[in-house]
This record gives sequence, structure tokens and C-alpha cells, in this order.
Amino acid sequence: MMPVAEALLWVSMFLVAHTYFFYPALLAFLRGRLRKPVAQADITPSVSLLIAAYNEEKCIRGKIENSLALDYPKERLEIIVASDCSSDATDDIVREYADRNVKLSRLDHRGGKTVARNHAVTQATGDILVFSDAPTIYRPDAIRKLVRNYVDPSIGCVTGEVIYTNDENSAVGEGGSLYWRYESWIKRIESDIGSVLGAAGCIYSMRRELYMPFNEGGGLTLDDDFLTPLNLYTMGFRSVMDEEAISIEKASKGRDEEFRMRSRVITRAISGLVFMRRILNPFKYPLYSFELFSHKILRWAAPVFMIAALLANIPLAIWPDHGPEYGAKYAALLGLQCFFYGSALVGLAMDRLGLPKVKLFYVPYYFCVVNGAVLSGVWKFMIGRRDRVWTPIR
Repeated sequence: MMPVAEALLWVSMFLVAHTYFFYPALLAFLRGRLRKPVAQADITPSVSLLIAAYNEEKCIRGKIENSLALDYPKERLEIIVASDCSSDATDDIVREYADRNVKLSRLDHRGGKTVARNHAVTQATGDILVFSDAPTIYRPDAIRKLVRNYVDPSIGCVTGEVIYTNDENSAVGEGGSLYWRYESWIKRIESDIGSVLGAAGCIYSMRRELYMPFNEGGGLTLDDDFLTPLNLYTMGFRSVMDEEAISIEKASKGRDEEFRMRSRVITRAISGLVFMRRILNPFKYPLYSFELFSHKILRWAAPVFMIAALLANIPLAIWPDHGPEYGAKYAALLGLQCFFYGSALVGLAMDRLGLPKVKLFYVPYYFCVVNGAVLSGVWKFMIGRRDRVWTPIR
């Protein structure tokens, strides 16, 4: 039993360490050797800004005003609000701006953000499509920064940077902001050496002629912001990140909202990767398939490895069969694991009590929330549960 437990412990710990530490370190090493520059120029192609919205009466006016104030030629910018059958005043507010080149694309029944976008794209006339969400605010030059990359004919998609604000001052919001900065750093490196693995759904763009309305079959739509870079890669186009194209988004209000959102994203991402499974062929796409395996597949499996490492460590620490030094080593390792999960529990308690945030506690707390959501998302995929639509908490 002990050799099996020992092997399970070390393999599990290595795979978790690989996806969170070794893989980013390897990317950073490769960046200096495989960097692919992107040509840029101050160009102004016609742009259709598509804003996904569902019952966003509280923020849609601010989003439209923000969009109208962008530093981009007004005659080259078309604004379309893709309403997912909103039942509040969202659509009425949008209609107030009809004389300012703001169009309403409304679904007659709820279909989800991707369906709403698909419908809006059929009405778009711009050469470049820019996708955004109603609560997302763009810096004035965000669209200029996105489109400048399209002077390079190899570029099919450009995603921007998201800065999360933690207005609720929650530990989950703080952890989410830190986690996103880590993810953005990895995304920038992936962009520099080839192509990103997914775009930020609230700020990304693409050439209109390359748009594909993803559908898994049976009427189930898939997340375009994840699949677009993958699909374009198979077509020979790069998807890159321009970190100077900046948007502002509010972080999740609390643990439950973050958990639900992450779980849903994982379920749909796995569905999407199954749909695009040809991209995992290491003989045809060696680097990209390795990135997907390391950054996505192993990340989705990480909570299983974490549980396996903890369970395998317990008998090795309690019943050592190679002497006291052997047992002390595994007892120390078990102590480190217990300290990490104990810190997460302290972070949970501090968050519930509204106590000041301490990084020592809110980082492991958020890490456990995310991995719990991943486990939930994987389970929902395995039992065939799909969430067609998403109702955010506003």
C-alpha cells in the first residue's frame, strides 16, 4: 500500500505544481526564444461594438455613454446592444439612443449571451467586431489599442486587459483580482509566443469575416470567447492580447456568486474543448496542445490531484514503514497541507465576520473556492448538466 500511496502523493503534487508554477516558468523561459512580434499601426477600420445585456437597466445607460465617449471616429463606430430578452427597462433605455447610432438587437426568448451575440453579429456592418458586457467600462483608447493590431494580417483576434475593482471590499473579490492578474500574466506570455488560449469575454475583438456561431448540437451554444482563439488557430490566425486595451469590471460580490460563475464557466469550457478536440492533436499542434493540456486540462483536474495528495499523505505520515525519519518527512508535508487548508478556513471565517483581509488567509481561501467550483463544473459536465443561460447578481 505504501509504495502506491507514495507514488500517488508525488505524482499528484507534481501535476498541481506543474499547472500553477512549472508551466508558467517554462513559458517565461520560452518567451525569450519564441517571441513573435505583432505589427501595429494607428488604423481606424469600421468597428461594431456589441454589448451583451440581460436586465441591465442599472448600468446600461452608463455603458452606452462610456461607449459614445470612446476616442474613436464616430462615423467608424457602430454600437449594438445585444439584449437577451431583457424583461426590465434595458431595451427602452437603449432605444433612447437610436438617433446616436446605437442599435438594439433583441432576442424574443432567452438564449444566453452567445446566442444574443450571434443574432447581433448578423446586424453588424463593421469590419472589426468588438465584444463587451454591459457592466464593463472601457478606457477611452481601448478600441484604438485593440484594432491597431489588425494591420498585421496574421492576427484574427485581439483581447484586452481587465482590471477588477473590489467595491464590496470582500476577500473573494480581492482574491479574484489577484488571481486574474496571475492569469493575465500567463495570457500575455502565451500571446507573445503564439496565441492565447481564450479571450476576455468583456473585451475582445475579431475580424468579422472570421466569426463563427458555435453550436454543440441540440441547440446548445458554446462560449465564443473561449473557442474563437482555438478555432482561429486551426485556420492559421493568431489571437493575441494587447495589455494596453484596458477595461474596468467589478469583482464578484461574494463566495456564492464567484462559485456559481466559475462552475458554469468550467462546464461550458470543457464542453467547448470537447467540441474542438482536434486542437489537442500534439502532432499537428505541438505547442498549442501542450499549452491547452497544461493550462486548461490539468487546471480542471487540479482539485482531484489536491484531494488525492492529501489522502495519500495521511497514511504515509501516520504509519511510516521505513523508520522515523521517513515518517517525519511526510508528517511535515502533511502539516504544510493542513496549514494551507486551515488558512483557507480562517479566510472563510474572516470573510463572513467582515474582518480585515489578510493575504495569508484570503489567497488560500479564494484558491479553494476556485478549485471547489472547478470540481463542481467538472461534475456537472460528467452528468450532462448544462446551464444555457446565466443570470448575474446585480
